[in-house]
Amino acid sequence: MSEGIARRTVLGQIAAATLIGPMGGPMGLAQAQHVHDAVAADTKSTGVYPPKALTHHEFETLRALSEMIVPGATKGGAAEFVDILTAQNQELLAIYTGGLAWLDQAMKREYGTDFLSSKPADST
Repeated sequence: MSEGIARRTVLGQIAAATLIGPMGGPMGLAQAQHVHDAVAADTKSTGVYPPKALTHHEFETLRALSEMIVPGATKGGAAEFVDILTAQNQELLAIYTGGLAWLDQAMKREYGTDFLSSKPADST
């Protein structure tokens, strides 16, 4: 990747490409590695990733949901990857935050609590 391209620019391009999906082709390995490198840099000082776009609750909900869907997703940094991309693309952020809000509302209607606070049997 050219050193003349700003990190924010590259992340914004990746986030935009994520919305295009199959029409624009899959994300390249170099692009994905760039996002993972950005997460590592943001985690380096404290050892904990500070969410950029998602609230703490949204981020933790995404982590839990990702782990349920794909065991090992937490170790792979799936939620961090999504957060970095959504920080660069408001449309993508709205998709994720809307979906997470819908999940919490549905859980509250059905079980009286949000997804994170629910019993394991109620969240599957």
